[in-house]
Amino acid sequence: DYENRFALLDNINQLVEENNQNQSGAVIAVGMKEYVPGESTSFASIFRVADRAMYLRKQELKKLKRQ
Repeated sequence: DYENRFALLDNINQLVEENNQNQSGAVIAVGMKEYVPGESTSFASIFRVADRAMYLRKQELKKLKRQ
């Protein structure tokens, strides 16, 4: 659902954090980058930004798990 993509990502992240804290269910890291005409230069550049966001999220989840 493109129109609600940010809300969907927030919902996923909330569920993942609950699973991470409860040590149950799936724990996944998700990264997203929106295509912006005139700003996004290539698929590869968009993918790199999304990939970086995913790894940053993964690090956040690891920190939360240690708390």
